Amino acid sequence: MSIESRISERFVNIGDFEIYCKILNPSEILTKPVIIFLHEGLGTSESWGFYAYELSQMLELPALIYDRRGYGKSSKHFWVGNSNYLHEEANLLNDLIKELGIRSPIIFGHSDGATIALIFGGLFPNKPSAVISVAAHTFLEDHTFNGVKKTIKLYDNLKFKEKLMKRLGDRTDDIFYSWALTWSSDGLVEWNIYDELNKIICPVLVLQGDNDQYGTLKQVLSISERNLKNSEYEILSDCGHIPHIEKKKEMLEKCANFVKNKVLLK
Repeated sequence: MSIESRISERFVNIGDFEIYCKILNPSEILTKPVIIFLHEGLGTSESWGFYAYELSQMLELPALIYDRRGYGKSSKHFWVGNSNYLHEEANLLNDLIKELGIRSPIIFGHSDGATIALIFGGLFPNKPSAVISVAAHTFLEDHTFNGVKKTIKLYDNLKFKEKLMKRLGDRTDDIFYSWALTWSSDGLVEWNIYDELNKIICPVLVLQGDNDQYGTLKQVLSISERNLKNSEYEILSDCGHIPHIEKKKEMLEKCANFVKNKVLLK
């Protein structure tokens, strides 16, 4: 049976928003752990490519992949300068999990999605079975700020904007400026998620590329130092901000082994 035939697409109403969801093996989400994939700040549910499906197949687990508010096929949303938007998304994720009846979520986030995954783990410590954090932002370091500034300058380049438009469609301007102007705003200078990190009790896998243009090893250490008993981390060599694309095979193996050892064999 093909992957496509096992995917259910649906819209879930959460408050004033419609959230577009893709569920792999929907008949299993009430009885098995579910891997929930949270995309990056300039991506959509499509940004995972086949990685999400392949990991789910390796583990024989159902998966939920969804567009956050403002992205893809979900309701429009504009959040320029809202330093609390990642916490809002963590709360929305909790509502989505309740609505779908998921009992054992494994939260897998990339970039902004990883930050949301970690916040979720701290706000709702008894909910996740595990968290996988890839290239998360736990505080605004100079490296992150400078990376965002460079991306803002790139946005004037027609080729770069056209590339983003293939991913973000007619919402490209709204999403880009919401993301860029928020991460470069004064409101995030003192921002961090340290309190949430201290409250996580589930196993956490922290992954980051050694050439990540938006974060340094300080991001990784900020997580592991606050979760010495629960977390493990690895820096992927010769890798940028998108390890699940740049180091796909290695990422599949590391993430599958982590879930097997920390969740399925627990």
